[in-house]
Amino acid sequence: MRRVLFLALIAAILAGGLCSAQTVTPSTVLRAAAMPQAAPAPPSAGQPAPAPTPGAPAGQAARGGGGRGFGGPPQLGPDDKPAFPDPPAGFNVKRDGIRHGELTPIEYDSKTLGTRRRMRVYTPPGYSKKKKYPVLYLLHGIGGTDEEWTISCHANVVVDNLLAEKRIQPMVLVFPDGNSSRTVADLNAAAAARGARAGGGGPGAA
Repeated sequence: MRRVLFLALIAAILAGGLCSAQTVTPSTVLRAAAMPQAAPAPPSAGQPAPAPTPGAPAGQAARGGGGRGFGGPPQLGPDDKPAFPDPPAGFNVKRDGIRHGELTPIEYDSKTLGTRRRMRVYTPPGYSKKKKYPVLYLLHGIGGTDEEWTISCHANVVVDNLLAEKRIQPMVLVFPDGNSSRTVADLNAAAAARGARAGGGGPGAA
């Protein structure tokens, strides 16, 4: 039971704070998640459209969706309360002078799907195959891959820092690819396309 509670706490820390470098703070995400709101119904004929929330992008109604991604950043009301305090500054920044774990991409053959798949595995500093470790699985959201938690949210860096502060025990993190139709070949092709665009080799390049 204590191990389950411990892993649940770590998952809450990671899910609540890892992506604070985005446009929304962790407490904002948690407050919005704690008070889900349905999308506002379109105004009836003869009724004015709802006024935008102060500070919201133009054209975005109160608690409504924006034009980015899946609805844009949440718009909070005055009664929204933070579920957890914001994490300390620099919690997800790679630090010098501490030990770092290893992040390894692992390819494997899926017997169920009959395809070549990939996941990423973080092993803590001093990892030994002779020891047993707690394992935390972190699955990305819609549109992500096995890289989402480490590239966008720096989960491995967060755990390195927590281990250096002796706030958690060593653990293994597993980052699967949740899209069952995606193969290693698909991932490699997408990476090559990104590299071509970054290098100016995309369509329309001179």
